[in-house]
Amino acid sequence: MNVAFAEREGYHEALIGETDSLALMKQQVADILKICIERGTRRLLVDMTKFRGTLSTLDRYELGTLTASFAPHVERGAILAKADQIDVEKFGVKVARNRGLNVDIFTDRDKALAWLLEPA
Repeated sequence: MNVAFAEREGYHEALIGETDSLALMKQQVADILKICIERGTRRLLVDMTKFRGTLSTLDRYELGTLTASFAPHVERGAILAKADQIDVEKFGVKVARNRGLNVDIFTDRDKALAWLLEPA
């Protein structure tokens, strides 16, 4: 597992390890889900800024579907990404939201944390 996971005040943080492989990133997301279930994570910040690959529309759909599997376990999730990783339509976020996950994506860590930690 190439994921760093830390408990912070009011949330947990996961750092996707450096890779350009979508398959490896998906495995890391699955590993993060297992950790969240074990630790009872309710709010989660996922930092994917070390991902170096490119994402097609299909990739975004698949990641959104995979991310949605957090919904029964995680109350709110924020994703931190580089600007070039975020689709202008936030398609992957829409896919996850349509499947029940309260999630959003940000390029600014402070904005991500402000959103993540605001009262439900």
